[in-house]
Amino acid sequence: MFRPQQKDFLLLDSIRAVQVIRRVLARIDTRLVSHGERVAFLAYSIIKDTPVEKEFDLHKLFILTTLHDVGAYKTEEIDNMVQFETETAFNHAVYGYLLLRHITPLAHAAEAILYHHTPYKELLKIDCDYKHYAQLIFLADRIDILHLSGKVPDLNAVIRSHAGNVFAPDLVELFISRNTDGAMTDMLDKERFMPLIREGFNKLKLTRSEILRYLYLIVFVIDFRSIYTTTHTVQTTGISAAIGRCLYLPEQQLFELTTGAFLHDLGKVSIPLSILEKPGTLTDMEMAVMRKHVTVTEDILSGIVDDTIFKIATRHHEKLDGSGYPNGLRGTDMTLCERIVAVADIVSALMGKRSYKEIFEDEKINFILRKMRDTKQLDQLAVNTMLRYYDTIKTAVKTENARVQQLYDTIYSEYALLTGMPKKDS
Repeated sequence: MFRPQQKDFLLLDSIRAVQVIRRVLARIDTRLVSHGERVAFLAYSIIKDTPVEKEFDLHKLFILTTLHDVGAYKTEEIDNMVQFETETAFNHAVYGYLLLRHITPLAHAAEAILYHHTPYKELLKIDCDYKHYAQLIFLADRIDILHLSGKVPDLNAVIRSHAGNVFAPDLVELFISRNTDGAMTDMLDKERFMPLIREGFNKLKLTRSEILRYLYLIVFVIDFRSIYTTTHTVQTTGISAAIGRCLYLPEQQLFELTTGAFLHDLGKVSIPLSILEKPGTLTDMEMAVMRKHVTVTEDILSGIVDDTIFKIATRHHEKLDGSGYPNGLRGTDMTLCERIVAVADIVSALMGKRSYKEIFEDEKINFILRKMRDTKQLDQLAVNTMLRYYDTIKTAVKTENARVQQLYDTIYSEYALLTGMPKKDS
């Protein structure tokens, strides 16, 4: 299981971390906005105050239901998922299972995600300790999809027709008994379910280590979409922290710097893979789409993190001479920590292979940094510190990069094995 080497650097508590995760998941695809939250509501409402509730750990249930589609990052997968009857939505369940098993504190319960599209009759034949979780998630998921379609006049009758074959009969009867005259699904339409969801998440007691691992899950969901960005966030965060330490920043400022760097590319969850992996130069239109990742990051973090961290995370493409984006800020508008992440982001991109370029040699990276410093695009102190301690910083982040790359390779090897898909080149 992947365990971050850097611990407790995030200035986020459990409630705010969960808010970040929920907002990122809502950005995977517009058709999945709030889907995880609705499934969490339906699953909990089906079993609440019944003898069946004792079979579930509500902490696990809230997290598993919210994250159940975390593996759905491909448009074609989502096309299949939003159909009620589908036999081809298995791949996202496999990917989500592997992410949870290798990264999160719920590794032991990840099978619930693996089998959350497995029909009841088939699941009975499988050796799995979390069948009841998988079946409850499956039922709640399909209820939500069927309800959202607006094409079914009698949802209860359709669900009951699949009892014993697709869905667990006892869970079906619990749902129908509580959805008389659409009582439960009416809560979805009027979004009256949100207070219950917020209350459930606010009761979650996560340690700082658990918070960090769930946030790593979200970061890797984004970075692992492309083989060209697998280590980018970890590397940018590591370089930022290293520069900050070399400058003897106070501990609080160093925490703010590292947290902002760690969150800086959350908005890339909304950028099409065709743009992230396009060989060659992006068109003006494609570049405009790519640049929107900053404003998406702003939307995700707005009202959750404090203003200092918000600006560190969202100003990494600004330049001191005003030529950056999205706001064309100048040097006088930017703090040292904001300037450091701008440098770290560029260094990480130059050190990595991209669809449009190979890894740059150290000499070329240093040349580019000096040029951007001398033309007043990048901060002189941050660049000089990077250049002075270049070898030390590069070595410091190399170990963590290797661990992340190994995790990526392991997940995709296991994904290929479980799905029969060709293995990705690393």
